[in-house]
Amino acid sequence: MQLLKLVDVLKILLVSKSHWYKIQEQPDAPKPIRLGPKTVRWYLRDIEQWVQLQAGKDWQK
Repeated sequence: MQLLKLVDVLKILLVSKSHWYKIQEQPDAPKPIRLGPKTVRWYLRDIEQWVQLQAGKDWQK
């Protein structure tokens, strides 16, 4: 079970910080894990699953 910092998530997804925060507003976005008042991480498996979900969507709609 690997936890990722924001900078790691951004590198994996190749998105900007502002775009990531827009993604986080979506109901199917990977949920952050709060470890403290200023410490947030994401599970690698949640990021990978989300990427696969996005790849399977029909973006023509």
